Amino acid sequence: ISLGGLVLSDLLHFGGKRIDESIISHLKRNFSLVIGQKTAMYLKETLGCALPEKEETFASIVGRDVVSGLPIEMDISSTVIYEAIKDNLASICNSIKMILEKTPPELARDIIHSGIYITGGSSKIRRMDELFANITNIRVNTCELPEESAVRGLNKIVSDEKFRKLAFSMKTRIYK
Repeated sequence: ISLGGLVLSDLLHFGGKRIDESIISHLKRNFSLVIGQKTAMYLKETLGCALPEKEETFASIVGRDVVSGLPIEMDISSTVIYEAIKDNLASICNSIKMILEKTPPELARDIIHSGIYITGGSSKIRRMDELFANITNIRVNTCELPEESAVRGLNKIVSDEKFRKLAFSMKTRIYK
């Protein structure tokens, strides 16, 4: 975004939910453990790390055993979660590189000086900023309460007169 307009964008067909789904399928495939979306999000937020860590952390979760169908409790390590999400993070990194390659040179200077901003709940994954900084050599900024950033932005657009022109109004047509 520059001068109040959209300069370049790219739609990624993956994000936080896809990362959660990767955790669910990884645990089912490798541990015969079925968990739900909330548990996957909990594991992503508590154990998720964008880079391999030297020291493992663990979380105890309850899921359902695929074979017996009974509930079981299992300790999951941060290494297991890293293995589950690393392909998704690599895809995001590739997309960041592609969008930076397409960025007009006039704006590249501003990006280098102000940095890259990441928002959304998945930006709370530990060392995500470090991963992106490593692949781009650009400083990465994470906002406060990143999971609320979209809602706060929409609130600003709706409530602040100077941003109102950015709002999209849906007009309904009635055909006779």
